[in-house]
Amino acid sequence: MNIWLLRHGIAEPFSSAPDASRELSEKGRKKFANDIPDYMKLIGPDPVIWTSPLVRARQTAEMLAAAYGGIDVVENRALADGEYEVLHRSLDQADPTRNYVLVGHEPYLSEFYRIETGLFIGLKKGAMICFEFDDEETIAG
Repeated sequence: MNIWLLRHGIAEPFSSAPDASRELSEKGRKKFANDIPDYMKLIGPDPVIWTSPLVRARQTAEMLAAAYGGIDVVENRALADGEYEVLHRSLDQADPTRNYVLVGHEPYLSEFYRIETGLFIGLKKGAMICFEFDDEETIAG
C-alpha cells in the first residue's frame, strides 16, 4: 500500500492560545485548496485519511476529504505525538488494498519517513511525500 505523508497547511502564527488550537490561516487554506487537485491525481481514488487531532491538521485533512466527496477522516493521536511504533502498528493492521494519507506535523512526519525508508526529507507546510509500506518490515529506530 502507498502511504502519503501530508504536512498540514500554513497555520495562524503562534499566540497565547494553545498550540493545538491553531487553525489554518486564510493563506494556508487558499494555497492548500490550489494543491488539492494535483494531490488527488497522485493519491488516486478513495484513500483512507488519518489525521492528527490538532486543529490545523484536522482542517487540512477535512479539506482533502471534502474534495473526495466527503469521505471520513479518522483521528490518530500518534500523528500528533510522533509515536512511530504505534503508527507503524496501525499501518500493519490497515487494509493493504487501500492507499492512506496521514496528515500531521514536522518533525514527526519526516522522522517517520526516515524510519520507514532510511531517507530524510523535510516537509514544508502543505507538502506531501509517499512511500510504499511493507508490513513485513519492522520499524527501525
